[in-house]
Amino acid sequence: MQSDGFTELAHPADIALRVHAAGLSGLYLQAARGLEYVLGCDTTGPLLPESAREVIIESLDLETLMVDWLDELLYLAEQDGCCWHASDVQVERPARLVAQLQRFREPSRLREIKAVTYSGLHVAESAEGFEAIVVLDV
Repeated sequence: MQSDGFTELAHPADIALRVHAAGLSGLYLQAARGLEYVLGCDTTGPLLPESAREVIIESLDLETLMVDWLDELLYLAEQDGCCWHASDVQVERPARLVAQLQRFREPSRLREIKAVTYSGLHVAESAEGFEAIVVLDV
């Protein structure tokens, strides 16, 4: 699967995503979109306005921030049995993220993901913007 912000990569045992965006905040937003895709979220349904919440994450570096961010989204999805949609993500260096989330109205039948891993993890800046490789243990 490929979208404007992420591509699913071939991986022998797990699921790997290449995420890209012009800016750092966009990179983390696209990573959330990639996780929605892998989880099997129905992103066509309406959002619950009363479910709005803010998430703030501070980590040691951008790679750890990526894992912590996706782990938080995965935790919320498993806990609530539904997907959470990130509508606004702001990332500041060295490694701080603030995001606005809302739940999708309809519960989703979620694909099981055991963990977001550090295996092959990569977050880098290039002439085109930012890119990350993230591997999900399924």
